[in-house]
Order: sequence, then C-alpha cells, then structure tokens
Amino acid sequence: MRIPKNFLIALLVFCQLSTAAALERPLVAGPDIQDSELRVFAERQDRKTLSEALDAARPGAELEERLRARLEHAQRAWLGGSMELAKSEFMEIAALSTAGDWRDSQRDVILYAHMRLAQIVDSPTEKSAWLSKAAKLIPDLDPDPSLFPPPLLREFKDARAKVASQSTLISLRDVFPGFRFVLVDGRKVVLDSASTVRISPGLHRITALSDRHAPLTEQMTAAQLGVFRVKVNPLVESCGAPVGALHDGVEVDVYDGPKCSPPTALAPKKLDRNWADVPSEVKTRARRDWLWIGALAIGTAVAVSVYRNQRASDPSTVHREGF
Repeated sequence: MRIPKNFLIALLVFCQLSTAAALERPLVAGPDIQDSELRVFAERQDRKTLSEALDAARPGAELEERLRARLEHAQRAWLGGSMELAKSEFMEIAALSTAGDWRDSQRDVILYAHMRLAQIVDSPTEKSAWLSKAAKLIPDLDPDPSLFPPPLLREFKDARAKVASQSTLISLRDVFPGFRFVLVDGRKVVLDSASTVRISPGLHRITALSDRHAPLTEQMTAAQLGVFRVKVNPLVESCGAPVGALHDGVEVDVYDGPKCSPPTALAPKKLDRNWADVPSEVKTRARRDWLWIGALAIGTAVAVSVYRNQRASDPSTVHREGF
C-alpha cells in the first residue's frame, strides 16, 4: 500500500516550538489588573502571558519525542507488512491519548493510529470500539480520506454521529471562571468567546490555563465536569505580594500596573508547574543573570565605600565649623 509522501512528512515533522523561549518569564496579572490590560501590556512588550506561554509549550519535549518514536516504529511495521507489530505500536500510540495536552498535529497522529487499529483488527466489535474511541477523543478533526477505504470512513462518520448524540453540552466558562483557555484532550477552547462545548461520555483530560492562576489538569468524565467547580487561589493576592515558589524554578513576571505601591510592575516570581522537562539552560541563564546583577551591586557598593573613606581621610575635604 502506498501512502502519500506529504502525509508522512506531516505526521513525522511535528510543529517544533522552543520550550525554553515559551517558558522564559511569561507575564501574570496583579490583583487589580484586568485580563485585557495584561494582554495589551504583553503585546507592547512583545512578551507572552502565562496562558499563552503554557499553551505554546505543550505537550513538552519528552512526550513529543515518545509519540514521534512510536509513530516511526508503527509506520515501519505497517509499510513492511508486519501487521501484528504494527497493531502493537499503534496501540501504544492510542495509550498516549490522554497522557499530555497534544497539539492538533499530534492529535492527527492519534486519530490516525485509532483508524489504523480499526482497519487491522478482525473482530467487528473491536473495530467498532476503536472507531468509537477515536470519535470521543477527537470530535473535531477528520481522517485523511486518501489513507483509508471508503467503507471504513463511512463507519467512522456513523460512530462520530452516535457519539455526538450522547454528548453533554457544558459551559466551560462557568466551570473555570478566571481562566483563559481550556484544553479538552488537547482541543483548545478559548473562554473569551462562546465556550459551550459538547463533551462525549468517558474519561477526558481537562487542562485549564489562566493568566492569574496556576494551571490545573484533571482527568474527568463529562458527568464529573458538569458538576465540577474550580477552587484555586490567585497567584498574586495583593499589590506587590510574592508568588509562592514551588516547583521546577519556572519564573514569571507580575504586572501590577502603575498604581501599585510599592512599585513592582515587573517583579520576578516563581510558578508552581508540574513539568519535568523544563530546560536546564533556562534555569542556568536565570541564575547567571542574577549572579551578574549581584556582582554589579556588590562592586558598586565597594566602590562607593572606598570613595567615601578616601574623602574622609583627606583633610582638604573635611568641613570645619565656623570656617
């Protein structure tokens, strides 16, 4: 079976984002700052807000590499006619479905794996199960019609219609007030606009991103999500207040605005983020910058002290009373 070359390139070459750049000191909002104010300030400074940086950095280099490697192995087995090995590798890809907040290019790969599994298995029950799983996890992307036989595509269309009829309408803006983006199995929902979406039955990976709260990730069914109400504290609770430094040394800047006193418009803070693949060079660069700043401050203090001692010891510079 011949597979279009352009499709394979699209699958194997994911969008390569710089995790270091995306995670380097994004902006979070102070307590009296509106979301629109923060975004205007960030745009003028050519900076990312926290939600934008976390969105750009997903799913992380380690998960991206795992998916890439599995796809290469699966494709090699599929093209070589080793159906049992191909099935095993495609199942490994399917198992990664809710392991991370995948981008659309990677969700295409996950959909592709589910469709291949539906094509490989002999049992009609297994085929139906794989098509149903694909329809639940990825309701918004379509498989490439040049890669699969028309009867399989029709079955997938029917499975998607059935899943849609069983889905629940949920207003994510009501569930996650104060958040900007919600990722449902990687599918990005912007809460600024209409945020009522259909959530299919079964377990889903839900990640909420904000410019004033730490990111939140939960595994929930549609029924659980429908009654869930987020309870989180803001990263910045008062003007000039420090942000808790909790994990991985990811630094952010707080935009408190011009009215904050004491002025802390861009105070370096740390963010709690459960990512294991934050690049070490980001932390090293930050430490090096602070060492240079510290060294400059110490050097300046020493120079001023020496200058003052010299003037004190020079009789010509001593002020005498009554002179």
